[in-house]
Amino acid sequence: MAKVFPQDDAKAIKWYLKAAEQGNADAQNNLGLMYQTEAIKWYLKAAEQGNTGAQFNLGLMYDVPLDDSKAISKDLEEGKDVLLDDSKKAISKAA
Repeated sequence: MAKVFPQDDAKAIKWYLKAAEQGNADAQNNLGLMYQTEAIKWYLKAAEQGNTGAQFNLGLMYDVPLDDSKAISKDLEEGKDVLLDDSKKAISKAA
């Protein structure tokens, strides 16, 4: 039977970073995905407080979903709605 190890993102980032710095393309890609996942968390926190820049960035994240295991949404319409709402808010603030 295979041994199962708990997921440890901090260790994964440490090892991906070492490999990425040595030019390993797979590690560079995986590191990008991990940072993208972390970015979503912070965009959500800021967007919930009404930060229109974060709302815009979150809308972009909906439009470019992550891999199937970590995607926040594959619904492009939802991403477009987020971007449209952000645009309306920005226009009303500017008026």
